[in-house]
Amino acid sequence: MPTRPHVRPPVTRSRLLKAALHVVDAEGLDALTMRRLGRELGVEAMSLYHHVPGKGALLDALVGAVVAEIELPEPGSLPWDEALMAAGHAMRATLLRHPGVVAVMATRPAFGHVEGLDLIEWLLTVAQHSGLDAMESMYATRDIGIYVLGSVLAEIDADESREERRARAQESFGSLDPQRYPVQLAALNEARDAGAVWDERELFDLGLRAMVDGLKTRARRRKSGR
Repeated sequence: MPTRPHVRPPVTRSRLLKAALHVVDAEGLDALTMRRLGRELGVEAMSLYHHVPGKGALLDALVGAVVAEIELPEPGSLPWDEALMAAGHAMRATLLRHPGVVAVMATRPAFGHVEGLDLIEWLLTVAQHSGLDAMESMYATRDIGIYVLGSVLAEIDADESREERRARAQESFGSLDPQRYPVQLAALNEARDAGAVWDERELFDLGLRAMVDGLKTRARRRKSGR
């Protein structure tokens, strides 16, 4: 019995973005070209322009696809402060899964795609539930987004593993002049004696919690009229 010829599924926008994300995750952002994406999908590169008008639009759509992966708490399922904490951690986890896209996010406005607008709407709604006014809520939403993005940018490094970065940091601190940097060395020695280990997630959580606690304090002052 003759075998049926393999029929590729048609290229859709969803399939195109999934393939683009696969290329970036596996090979880095520089590898993403329309020609490379065409090979990934088994079509001519020119046919892809029916779905995205150019590389810039593709990058915007790619950012939107990553933002769409963020799993936010259901509205009203958590107190507003814990909802913001959960959202911040969900945002960080998603970006760390796609480090090649993070640099693109830093150069493109979050409101350039519907997924970003949806995320802003969610954050703004939660922030206003705290009792902050509209402008304060917008500031808080922007600050949280910047904090998450900046933290992930600082955490990822294409040239070094986490273990390599830790070893390099230990080597650098080991050569510090105790007369010039006594406070740093004392803190490092105290942490070492306590058996503490540098933890990126804990570092992120500390900063995010400080931001959210600051918002709580501001909201309480607003409610009390101070």
